[in-house]
Amino acid sequence: MAQLRQKLGRKFLLPLCFGLSAVDVAGLEPYAMTEIPASLRVEGTVVGGISGLSASSDRLFLLSDDRGKMGDSRFYEVTFEIRSRKIVLGHWSVHPFKKIPLIQGRSAPLDPEGFARLPNGDLLVSSEADTNLKPRAQNRVMIFDAKGVWKNDVVLPQEIQPELTGRQFRGTSNNFGPEGLSLTPAADSFWLALERPLVQEKQDRLIRLDRFAVWAFSHDLTRGYQLDLPESGQGEIFRGVSSVLALSTTKLLVLERSARIEGAGIGYGGAIYRTDCEKDPCVKTKIFDLMTGLKGLRGGKNIPNFEGLSWGPAVVEGRRTVLLVSDNNFSEKTGSEIIAFLVKDAP
Repeated sequence: MAQLRQKLGRKFLLPLCFGLSAVDVAGLEPYAMTEIPASLRVEGTVVGGISGLSASSDRLFLLSDDRGKMGDSRFYEVTFEIRSRKIVLGHWSVHPFKKIPLIQGRSAPLDPEGFARLPNGDLLVSSEADTNLKPRAQNRVMIFDAKGVWKNDVVLPQEIQPELTGRQFRGTSNNFGPEGLSLTPAADSFWLALERPLVQEKQDRLIRLDRFAVWAFSHDLTRGYQLDLPESGQGEIFRGVSSVLALSTTKLLVLERSARIEGAGIGYGGAIYRTDCEKDPCVKTKIFDLMTGLKGLRGGKNIPNFEGLSWGPAVVEGRRTVLLVSDNNFSEKTGSEIIAFLVKDAP
């Protein structure tokens, strides 16, 4: 921790979540929700495509995965509180990501997915590779200051990066890169989760999880995570990891997202798993099913495309909360939901 304090400087403030070495979660209880209207505009930008979030005691930070079609890559900041089983949102502001260096003479294409705040206010943002570009864009984890100005890139393992040119034999498939990113409670490490197996992975449901030391921003551990098999008779066409939430240096909550054909469109589902990565591969236990567990809070509506997990503020009798956000894919009809869970059996 002393090394981390020196690295981050005088402005060291422990994350909302804790400053603890570890946190345990035995279960999740749906508590409150809100919906961000699809029509919401902030400073001329469309609020949508929310792929990640972070929170302080009174502010939410929401990452938009806009690839430039609806505006610059950006994140939003909004005041909020959880009261009377409702999430109440207040004043909004928007922060575009700026001063990102050119790569091979061209603007760097971003697909922001994972999001975490460091104790000094700096941001970690993961971006998925675009393998349709020539040369192929690479997976990235970038460090920005609190206002969105680029500071540096974290060096990622070569195994997850697609070759720049020629036939692809390694790395992530298009749009299936580093989807989940989470800082540990002690703020000494962060976890990075790929959405789908690597091109070179022989096991078709084995996801790669990587851990990095914050003080040096260096890779120090790799683990495998096995996706669930498709549910029988559900018509599932896709399953992947969409977010992680670190409980310690070896334990995480993992959000698995599934998709299926539903009428003329796509229906979503998934679950949250408590995952122990002390050994390889990780051992997981389902603690919350999205399709069955949210029926009461959401009134039986179809499950949206849930993408991000974060710690939230303490509420009832000091119980911690976990926040879950959905990505509306910039729909003009469907808003973005934020769900707050009470943590069961947290120490």
